[in-house]
This record gives sequence, C-alpha cells and structure tokens, in this order.
Amino acid sequence: MMTTAARWPEGVPKDNDEMIRMYGRVIMTWIYRLNVVRGNAEDHFQTVCLNLVRGNVLERFVQRVLNTTHEDKPDTMTALEACDLLGITFSAFRTRQYHYHKNFVERLGGKRPANHEGDEKGSFRLPGDDRLHSWVAWMPTPIEGDVYSRKGVYRTSDILDVHERSYFKNALLNIAAWPVRKVKPHHFQAYLLMAVRNHFFNACRTIRRKQQDRLGDYFSNQSFHTPEGEYNENWEDNLSDVTAPGHIEASTLLREKLKLLACITKRLPETQQIKVMDLLNRDYSIREVVEMVSLAPVHRNRLLTLCEA
Repeated sequence: MMTTAARWPEGVPKDNDEMIRMYGRVIMTWIYRLNVVRGNAEDHFQTVCLNLVRGNVLERFVQRVLNTTHEDKPDTMTALEACDLLGITFSAFRTRQYHYHKNFVERLGGKRPANHEGDEKGSFRLPGDDRLHSWVAWMPTPIEGDVYSRKGVYRTSDILDVHERSYFKNALLNIAAWPVRKVKPHHFQAYLLMAVRNHFFNACRTIRRKQQDRLGDYFSNQSFHTPEGEYNENWEDNLSDVTAPGHIEASTLLREKLKLLACITKRLPETQQIKVMDLLNRDYSIREVVEMVSLAPVHRNRLLTLCEA
C-alpha cells in the first residue's frame, strides 16, 4: 500500500471523505436516474456510499491504474520519463539526439561515412575542421514538442528501439519506472458510476428478497401491524374481499378515471405532459398538479372535472 500511496495518480480523491465531497452530487444524480421510487433515494445513497467504502473502490481503481506491466505499457512518454526508463541522464539523451539530428541527418545527409558502412555509430571530420564529430544512425523524433526538450513526447516503441541499439553505456531498462498512466477526472467518474450502479442493483435485489419473505414490513398500512405496532403475521386476513360488489364497482370507476387521465395528459404539450406525470408519480393530487402547472383552460377544466368525479 505504501507504493500505491507514493504514486497516487493526480485527479483521483486521496481518501473516501474526499471522494464523497467531490462526487456525492454525481452519485445522488445517478441514483435518481436508476431509481423508480422517488421516496427512498436518500436511503439508497447512504447504502451505496457505505458499500463503496467497504468495497475499497478508490484502492481498486488506483491499483488498476498503477499495475502497468511490460506487456501493458503506455503508448507514449516524455523525454524525462524515457530517461528514467532507460536509466540514463537527460544530458546523455539530448547529446545523442544532437549526434543524430544535427550530425547524421543535417551534416551527413542521412548517409554513413564511407569507412563506416553497416555501423550504427561513429565519428567524422568536416572539411577544414580537425575536430571529431560523433554520429549515430538513428534516434527517435518526438511526436510532440522539440527534439531537445525535456517535455518532448515520444512513442514508447521508439524508446524501446533506442534501448536495443546500445547507444548508452550501462543503460538498464527499468520496468519499475514505466510512467504512471495519465488519469483524468472522467476516467475515475466512469469507474465510480459503474460501481454505484452495481451496488444500487445489489441493494435492490436484497430488498426484493426481504419483501418476498415479509412483505408487510415495507408498507405503512395498519393492516400489516397489530395495534401495538408489531408485525402482524395474519395480515392477509385483514385484506378486503376483491370479489365483493362494492370493491368491483370501485375498481371499475378507478380504471375509468385512469383511462380518462391518460387521454387528457396525452393531449398536453410534451413539456407539460412530462411535468404532470412527474408530479402524479410523486403522489401529488390532481388538484395540486393543476395549481402547480400552467395549463390551458380547456385542459385545466378537464382535469378538475376528473378530480371532482
């Protein structure tokens, strides 16, 4: 765990408290989108956050980021990261870049001297100059930045080719120095929301199993409880007879009202239809909905007539 703490990626919360502070609103919004019962979203939020902490979602994400092996190497790296990987100084790396880009490409025109055919490195003299100038047959060209810059970005495959050419003395490929993957906030957020979704549906399945065992515990109706407030094992005896004439008549009237309500709301503009149905789903009465939504007089009167029926 010390290694993880020492190389903790930037942009990732340092602990669970910081995670909840930074992403609490995102988690609650995601739960609202997943949940069809509006009244228990806060309970689900508490349960999901607790399970995120118990499941060590932060540590799992960071380990996933840091477990970069030789087979799972990053696509690019900076010049300084390349030097760490090769076990050399940046000065040595920049000198070899000069030997290739200045001496070999510019001064020799990309061709080996006559007495160095097949060689990977060597030296030459310029006309009228007795000094020896070193050259190498190849060095990588950055895909971003200047060739002599510490921040130049190179393909990882090119850096590995440099290692194979043995241009540097005592160079040792240090696999432990693979650059840490660049993590942006949306990377962790996507991982977090996946975990939130899994924990939410696990909680729903747990509740469903409990409801199947003791259905009455999850309803406030008094018929499920004794006068002392205890769970009534014989709550089914208190249910009304669905075959009674009065029950059938009331059910028929309720179905007719629901059909009429659906017919009226379908004629509303789309935005008003969404508002009306959302308020009805949140247990507002029809009369309260009419007062809260600005409706055309004809639709308003129809809903009020339905409410009085």
